[in-house]
Amino acid sequence: MGCPPLCTLKRLHGDLLQQYDCTEQPPPQPPPPSAGGNAAANAGARPQPPAGSQDNSNGKLLLPQLNRLHEAFKRRQVSPSASSISQDQQAQQAPKAVIPTQRRVTEQLTRHWAPFKALRQRYAGTRFEEQRQLHLPQKHKATVQGSALRVEMLNLEEQADNAKARDLFWKPMAWLGAIRPTTANDAFDPALWETFVSTTLGLEVPTLAALPRLHNSPLAKCGCKKFCMDFHGDHTSTCTAHSGATKAHDWMVSVLGPLFRTAGHTVRTQHGVTASAGQRRGDIEVRNYLRDQAGSRSLVFDLSIAHDRFGSSSHVQQNGCLSVSVRNSQWTTKPIPTGNPFSDACTKSIGLLTVTYTH
Repeated sequence: MGCPPLCTLKRLHGDLLQQYDCTEQPPPQPPPPSAGGNAAANAGARPQPPAGSQDNSNGKLLLPQLNRLHEAFKRRQVSPSASSISQDQQAQQAPKAVIPTQRRVTEQLTRHWAPFKALRQRYAGTRFEEQRQLHLPQKHKATVQGSALRVEMLNLEEQADNAKARDLFWKPMAWLGAIRPTTANDAFDPALWETFVSTTLGLEVPTLAALPRLHNSPLAKCGCKKFCMDFHGDHTSTCTAHSGATKAHDWMVSVLGPLFRTAGHTVRTQHGVTASAGQRRGDIEVRNYLRDQAGSRSLVFDLSIAHDRFGSSSHVQQNGCLSVSVRNSQWTTKPIPTGNPFSDACTKSIGLLTVTYTH
């Protein structure tokens, strides 16, 4: 009489091997009789994945053989720390069966599941896919030479000769699960929430989608009299003729000031910021931010908001296209190209403030 749970396990194991680019871990090889006598024989042996690895050298997910599943389960319950085993001992040990984590199995399933593969092909190169890539996590070196905080970041690095450089991780959508409104004024109203979700996903903004259109092209003109109001909000987010851009800028400054104060800093904003030699002012000044042998120095920065797409370009064919490069592989980004709103805004702000402020 068959056992349904075991039959199901066997069927799922077979599906993973046949449909989801998985492979079974090889059986353990008997240890060599001596370390030095079989060097030539071991030279041609196929390299084995390191003990505890979930992936093969060719990128396939390693699964324990079903007849060794009990060994992997027992080993996961009681496993010695890697630090207690020397590298020589790890090299001499045969590869051990490892049960992949649920997260790793889920990643493998979503990567090779036929409906997901069809969706990725369907939306390749579309606005949906571009928006998804814009919001993927990123990793950057903490001590990049072009950083405005490179001096401070270098001071935070470990001073040991063999110390590894720190990485900074940024997840654009992580704030949704960490920041909550403290007052009723901080909460999103329904219309603003609809706009945020729509623009994040690459959908038409409901308020703009209700405007007149002809053959799916917008008819309503912006107050600037130069462009029509596109349904995705690209022109609305980039037009400087209306007061919305100034209001968004001032609102951001009003939020960042108290945020730095909660960290114990003395903060000045806008008209309270110390004027530079050229009588220009940044938006926010963190007083006595850096203290070293040269004395105390303040950090002044200027806030600029730039949309990630063209929306008010005189080259009409550019409007709606990305003005920044999206991520090309996991944890990395392509360099920001020149001649786009984001880099132009950064260059202008840095040029105005760096030259005129004295340190």
